[in-house]
Amino acid sequence: MRKFRLPSPAMTVACISLAVALSGASYAAITLPKNSVGPKQIRKNAVTTPKIKANAVTGDKVNEATLGTVPNAANAANAANAANAAAIADNTVNASKVVDNSLGGADINEANLGTVPNAGTVNGLGAHVFSFVEAIGTATANILSVGGLTLNANCGIDGDLNLTTTTNTDNALMHVSTSAGSTFDDDFDSADAPLNLLPASDAAVQGTFTYSRPFESFFNQGATVTGTYTANEGAFGTACVVRGTAMSHTPGFTFVILP
Repeated sequence: MRKFRLPSPAMTVACISLAVALSGASYAAITLPKNSVGPKQIRKNAVTTPKIKANAVTGDKVNEATLGTVPNAANAANAANAANAAAIADNTVNASKVVDNSLGGADINEANLGTVPNAGTVNGLGAHVFSFVEAIGTATANILSVGGLTLNANCGIDGDLNLTTTTNTDNALMHVSTSAGSTFDDDFDSADAPLNLLPASDAAVQGTFTYSRPFESFFNQGATVTGTYTANEGAFGTACVVRGTAMSHTPGFTFVILP
């Protein structure tokens, strides 16, 4: 009987290699049909970043509910302005760069504001303060001049306080009322003697006055001045004191140029 001989090791390795080579070639020759690979053929977590085409994932493909906070985007609402904020040097933005009426109270640090300059008018009215605090023998001084009205005060050599008014126009009205008496002139002219604002007593007086200048022309449309004052002899450790405030209204005129 003929004995069966086992192949040599070299023959065994050669046979295995041939089988692998033939099976690989056969596999490579298989072509998958278009659109034949679906969710069932793709293993979970098998698709990695390199397998995804750039810009292939759109908003519709993303479940936003599963997204966390984007790093460094907690203040994304301010990102548009904050992006360039660091590039702007201090004290670079001047008034011309700020949009009119764009700043609100929350944008202003009131503690850094200075005193607002005195306004020329308040709702069309001029505000004025007048004062005379002088010793005996002080000559006449003008303490208010507005709307055609002038107030003058002096302190005589005997310590007598005088407070008078004049006008620079004719046919004006002047009414004075004090705690000691009153006086008026319904035809107050520039040539008239000064009108006394302390008609009865000048020792300690509180008073008010109203002055009205008539309309004369487009360049002089009249005026109204009202005032409140206190007058005292010997106050503040001196001889003569007058303190008061006045409000004035002097209408202006406007040229209208028609096309």
